[in-house]
Amino acid sequence: MQHDVRFSTVVPFEDEKYRFIYIHVGGTMTIEAEDSNAAASGIADASAKSAVSTVVMGVKGESYENFSSHFGAIVEALNNDLKGKNIALLSISFDAVTPDEASAARIKAMQNQFSASAAPAPAAAPAPNDMQKMLEQANAMAAAAAAPAAPSAAPVAPVAPAAPQLNLMKFCGRCGSPGNGKKFCTNCGSSLIRS
Repeated sequence: MQHDVRFSTVVPFEDEKYRFIYIHVGGTMTIEAEDSNAAASGIADASAKSAVSTVVMGVKGESYENFSSHFGAIVEALNNDLKGKNIALLSISFDAVTPDEASAARIKAMQNQFSASAAPAPAAAPAPNDMQKMLEQANAMAAAAAAPAAPSAAPVAPVAPAAPQLNLMKFCGRCGSPGNGKKFCTNCGSSLIRS
């Protein structure tokens, strides 16, 4: 005898982004059993919940939004369980996988937090007292720049004369190799400094 059985369960899930949440997995299945409606429906509902829990425990590092890709594994686990109880699974359809109410509220709060941290914070306007101080500093700097430099009373340290530039030969006077701006020839080692 065929029976339509509605199943629904909420299971813990480790989401890759929202960490530990609870997801709602439900749907409708059609079974064939020789038992009465109530017994077969109860067995099928319990088997569906068990199959969902088994599959959810094996899923790691994934978003709950992609959980529908595991429906095939749920159907396989459910079918094997029901066969052992002499119940045939004829068809099954799943509802959309959604977080439970508490998890949905937490996800929404986290999304708001993510979007708030991604948006740049508005610059705070300076306080009126700070504006006055900034204006006074700007005026003082402008006045200092416009004022003629006062003669300094401190003695000025003498400036060291620049080191004389060496007058180097362009070619080695001994072997004729081109000079490369160094004091000695790279070919024969003779001095390239002109006297």
